[in-house]
Amino acid sequence: PESTDTYSPDDLVTSSEAAALGRVSKVTILRAVKAGRLTPLRTPGGHFRFRRADVEALLSAEAGAE
Repeated sequence: PESTDTYSPDDLVTSSEAAALGRVSKVTILRAVKAGRLTPLRTPGGHFRFRRADVEALLSAEAGAE
């Protein structure tokens, strides 16, 4: 995963924030990462961050598939 250094903090969300956006669990977000449906960025400390636009695109695609 690439670094978060080139993104504005306002553009990035944590896995908890991503889960809250979609009203899903953090486990669901991590499963999307493992399945390749969501690409994480890494903080210098090794934590995942996600681009808000990527999370919203995934959630709208998932909602459209139902």
